[in-house]
Amino acid sequence: MNLNDTIIVVPSKREPPIRTLLSFPTEHKVILISDPKMIHRHREWVTQERMENVMVMPGEVGMIPQSSLCYSISHQAGFKYYFRMDDDLHEKMFIHKSGRICLLEEVMYEARQCAEVTGLSLCGFQNTSIRIWMGDGYKRSYGLIHGGAHLAQSCEDRWKYLDPELPAYEDVFRSAAHREQDGAVGRVAFIGLDKRSTLRASSMSKTPEVIAKAKEIILSRFPDSVTCDGERVLDDGMQVIPNWRLVRGSTWRAK
Repeated sequence: MNLNDTIIVVPSKREPPIRTLLSFPTEHKVILISDPKMIHRHREWVTQERMENVMVMPGEVGMIPQSSLCYSISHQAGFKYYFRMDDDLHEKMFIHKSGRICLLEEVMYEARQCAEVTGLSLCGFQNTSIRIWMGDGYKRSYGLIHGGAHLAQSCEDRWKYLDPELPAYEDVFRSAAHREQDGAVGRVAFIGLDKRSTLRASSMSKTPEVIAKAKEIILSRFPDSVTCDGERVLDDGMQVIPNWRLVRGSTWRAK
């Protein structure tokens, strides 16, 4: 199996340089979905860096609209899948169970293979870099697929797996939506994510109003499969977030 049906997408409102594109140099086709205020800067930088495989396309304002465009832009470009990457990933982001650092082409292949083996439309990796928590093979899971690095099936309807009213936590909503459709999400059990260097100021400064609205939308949409009670401390105490849990519920359909 090759990756001819998969394109990399990187949504960004960050001023160049784009760390992900420097951390993971590749000849694979990439679409940089650019915030309207950054599109000219992004195009200038991509040209200066001679990244001929990178196409800068106009996006929208906000992480939720940008995330939804990953589905439709990759579909319009003629690709069955997209491999989404945040714009600030460091070069040691992907950790193999053996302890070695994985290259981009390897993790893309494994995510695509996971989709092939499991028949699922959203596949990702272990949400940890602790190797003893990793496993083997490709798993059907009911848990969260991290937004910063995952593979998903493209589609014409950009809002099929998201809600335009959602102000935050798009990875929670998307994971639950794909799970509702397929009965599970896919996980490459032997590759984990080292997320310590990818903390965003925006992810650490959500107002109580934003959190409350996100909870209302997500919990009302997925009452049987998502809970949110209390808070969770992540990244060695650097991040405190609502305690989202994707649990077994009426939307779980084993195949």
